[in-house]
Amino acid sequence: MAQVWLIQFWLQARVLETMGLRRLLCFSLAVEGLADMDFIAKTFGQDRSFLWGTATASFQVEGAWNVSGRQPTIWDDWFHSGAHARRYNDTDSYNWGDVADDFYNRWPEDVERIGSLGFNSFRLSIAWSRVMPYDVPNREGVEYYRKLLTSLKERGIAPFVTLYHWDLPNDKDWLDPKIVEQFETYVDYCFEVFGDLVTHWLTFNEPWSFCGAYGGDSSPPATNSRAAKYLCGHHMLLSHSAAVRLYRAKYQADQLGKIGITLNYDWGEPYNTSSEADQYAAQLHHDFNLGWFADPVYLTGDYPESMKRLLGEDLPKFTAQQSQELKGTFDFYGMNHYTTSWIRAQEGVVPPLSSTHQRDDGTFIGPQQQSSWLYVVPWGIESCLLYIHSRYGDVKELVITENGVDVKGESQVPFPDILNDTVRVNYYDQYLTHVAQARWKGVPVKGYFAWSLLDNLEWNDGYEMRFGITHVDFSVSPPKRYAKASSKWFEALFDLMTPLTIIS
Repeated sequence: MAQVWLIQFWLQARVLETMGLRRLLCFSLAVEGLADMDFIAKTFGQDRSFLWGTATASFQVEGAWNVSGRQPTIWDDWFHSGAHARRYNDTDSYNWGDVADDFYNRWPEDVERIGSLGFNSFRLSIAWSRVMPYDVPNREGVEYYRKLLTSLKERGIAPFVTLYHWDLPNDKDWLDPKIVEQFETYVDYCFEVFGDLVTHWLTFNEPWSFCGAYGGDSSPPATNSRAAKYLCGHHMLLSHSAAVRLYRAKYQADQLGKIGITLNYDWGEPYNTSSEADQYAAQLHHDFNLGWFADPVYLTGDYPESMKRLLGEDLPKFTAQQSQELKGTFDFYGMNHYTTSWIRAQEGVVPPLSSTHQRDDGTFIGPQQQSSWLYVVPWGIESCLLYIHSRYGDVKELVITENGVDVKGESQVPFPDILNDTVRVNYYDQYLTHVAQARWKGVPVKGYFAWSLLDNLEWNDGYEMRFGITHVDFSVSPPKRYAKASSKWFEALFDLMTPLTIIS
């Protein structure tokens, strides 16, 4: 048996630094099941190339929205124009991204935090509007990111950089065919000025989200058009293809970095596993949520047949050359995952399915958290990994680029009790256990990034949804950081990846 008591003792000692003696018992109860931690450490501890990171995104953490030549983004306009206030009846500018975590000014402190916890990688995004406002290179924006990237490298932390994370400059539109050339120009400049410092590039984060915004009215650009949603996705895929081919042709041989895309994928389990209709509906869920982007990049160079059949003219078509160029534009697979739902057949909608977290008898698929869509279902991440490995067999390296939880009611918990985020500790312990099980089953998982380093701006939800392993007090200026128990859990895990992992 592994010496779990030693892990518990270490964790308790570390948590005491932040929480005080009277909170020791509460946290001790949360780590009773940390035999899972030993299994995780044994699975990944000998892989010194494995990327252990935490993640952020520029608009959600940086602030400094009008500093040093930065161009406003569609999200700045969404908040400042009153569109958000009208849609959500929320006029409080506190919930905007003008300051956020003030990462633009506070990044040295945050880099120190990342390194002290033992992470060997950090995922961040570059703001197009800060580096190339109005299509003109901006020296101040470049200097900011170069200082940040250099500091990470000096600490032995590999920069994992997203080129686009929803913060589109406000003079651009994913419905405009010119966006492909505009994006290629932007990423060419990024590869040129940052490529010597970046080990991994992601062209896009979650196109399902930012293109989905075209299909509704809840987030910018809010065009409420199904055709616009899929045209956005089409232009995004052409932009991704152009970016990867450019990097390979012009930079990769000298810079030795890797490039890919990250797709969000929350598992859909058939509501009734013995129902052929529900099984088919679950496959449609996979096709429309994952295959929409994954099939063109990782499998066929084209959309799933089910999407072509059900969407008709609303789904654009690739030329033969575009399809050929798009297929295989990856060095690794990036996956964001948070939750799981049940899928059942439903007529009269496209695709003909519905998702639910509750059975007819009232049973929930797992405990609900602060976000209405986020239920804790640890086995779902293993199902995702096994499905990707089975369907996209050419993928030899898979990185989980986001995984995390916004604990229900956390923002209402008084300080310092808010630091005792035992639900999040257990979430990471359980989800990573299933990631480890997938690794033993042959899935080539080569990295894991916790979302998020900091409590941050969760888009329209403001600061109510807290995903951070670091508590941020937004009531003071500048926002102050405090370590949560979940950050200490990761520190303990990394310390365990030593000769202790072979004790039995």
